[in-house]
Amino acid sequence: MSATAVFASTNTASPAVDPKSVGVGVVGASPASCVLNDPAGVRDRSRSGDDNGDGWITLVGTSVETARTAATGSGAAFEPLAVEEEPGAGHEAFDSYPDGGHEAWTVVAASFALFMTTLGGIYSWGVFQDRLVADGLAPSSTLVWIGSAQASVESLLIIPGDRLVAAYGPRRVALVGTFFAAAGPILAGFCTNSVVGLILTEGLMFGLGQALCFYAVATLPATYFLRRRNLATGIVFSGAGVGGAVFSIVTAQLLRSLSLAWTFRAIGLIFLALNLPAALALRSRAPAEPMRRSSRRMLD
Repeated sequence: MSATAVFASTNTASPAVDPKSVGVGVVGASPASCVLNDPAGVRDRSRSGDDNGDGWITLVGTSVETARTAATGSGAAFEPLAVEEEPGAGHEAFDSYPDGGHEAWTVVAASFALFMTTLGGIYSWGVFQDRLVADGLAPSSTLVWIGSAQASVESLLIIPGDRLVAAYGPRRVALVGTFFAAAGPILAGFCTNSVVGLILTEGLMFGLGQALCFYAVATLPATYFLRRRNLATGIVFSGAGVGGAVFSIVTAQLLRSLSLAWTFRAIGLIFLALNLPAALALRSRAPAEPMRRSSRRMLD
């Protein structure tokens, strides 16, 4: 049984310890809690945050052996109170996060691209809606259901989407999402005269695709970063706003030069061209959790 942590001591008689390290712990390590019985008073009482005059000091050592050596060298008695085992399989130490590197930043860039196209596609739907209203297909109060369907699918899939990512990995889920996110607008190009057809294609089909892509990468960058986690997550989620602005402009420009049907198809092809390599670039650091039947899970 072993345990690791930064050694903390207030005993100046032992050169093996650093008094400045008091209270500092190694992230992801299990502390070895022990007490140092030093009735001779060889420690520096002014530095002892735990010294209440009874001759006992609480220490956290790099290992039980290190703490015992420090105590023996100072002439004090060593008595371990409790030692916790190292984290088992599946409990990764924090210091193993890459916190950078080619693979980590590639995942961030791929996640940014997926957010830009999927959530950006939802935010830019209003441009299509204005054109459909101008063409006399239906009033805005009716066409708004298409955009609502896109956003609603994401909320409905929050539990199964997360479970699918855990079971099959972000890459596979994002690839399936890429197919639906591209197929929705492409097929919508054949339904420009049908509100129901647009709800099924641009609303539900595209909504399903963007939801799968969202859940595939929403928390993935956090598994690669610790110190820079906020930066990485912020970059990824900023893709939604960037995509909303970019695709609103792109869609408006395409509508000026192409028909409504071909604009839908062009947007779908752009989604496919951006999302496919982004999905293939995703890498998961967590082991897969195979799907199990609920009855078997209850027995376990």
